[in-house]
Amino acid sequence: PVKLVVSQAGTVVLAGRVVDSGGKPIVGVQVRIRSQTRIPTGQVWRIDPVVHGGVDALRTDAEGRFRTPHAVPSGVEYEASAISRGMRPGQTAWIKAVGGATAEFPAITLRRIRSVAGVVQDHQGRPIAGVTVSQSGDGPIRTRAISDLQGRFQLGGVIEGKAILFARKDGFRFHGQPIDTE
Repeated sequence: PVKLVVSQAGTVVLAGRVVDSGGKPIVGVQVRIRSQTRIPTGQVWRIDPVVHGGVDALRTDAEGRFRTPHAVPSGVEYEASAISRGMRPGQTAWIKAVGGATAEFPAITLRRIRSVAGVVQDHQGRPIAGVTVSQSGDGPIRTRAISDLQGRFQLGGVIEGKAILFARKDGFRFHGQPIDTE
């Protein structure tokens, strides 16, 4: 018979939490972890996904928590990234997991992607058609919309929280305005 001897020495379990901008846990978020190995001079030699039993992604539980099902080597740097539909992806900084039972990542905060509706008017309150309204680019991609005959627009891809909308049309002064989507 073959005798296998296993040890927990030199290993650590990685754990963390994913929350929304209000600090509430997000359930079912897909979390991927990567390891980073450095050469003696300090440069990064390689970055590899951390795979758990053939699966490269974890899911958050009801408290927004995730945890590697198996221990990983300690003394290595790790990073966690999280994605969820309708939200801007987030990630942690690299942490060096040293000895101990568990290494905890800082919380990953995801912000929702919103749609903003409004109206473009001149100083007399008259609607302006054909104005290009765009967002500051904090969302996953830059988005824009054109105001209709009543000056109305609907702009998707705006990140939750504070953002800046821009309005541009030939013959009018360029305008930028901060908004709060909450």
